[in-house]
Amino acid sequence: MVTQEGREYIQGGTPEARVWDAAGGAGIPLAELKVRQKQSRIREKPPSFLCVCLHSFVAQTKLGADIADVGFKQAMALKAVKLNKGDAPVVVRLVSEREHT
Repeated sequence: MVTQEGREYIQGGTPEARVWDAAGGAGIPLAELKVRQKQSRIREKPPSFLCVCLHSFVAQTKLGADIADVGFKQAMALKAVKLNKGDAPVVVRLVSEREHT
């Protein structure tokens, strides 16, 4: 039996992988990374193709505070991302490819 959290990891990746994805090539401001995403049931019962595409875009750009916090800490520990401090801290990638283990 797979938990709801397990299903989310299977569908969207682990929190650290999501943070690495969100950082992209240019990085992402830390505040933007932590924007809270509303919980949605769209994946379970999509009402339309447009809605699914929109949800996918939002999920890729706004992780939510819980996923962002856990993922950021894990990605930092794995040395996959770092935080460039400044007026607006930015999360940037340290590795060019995700490693699947």
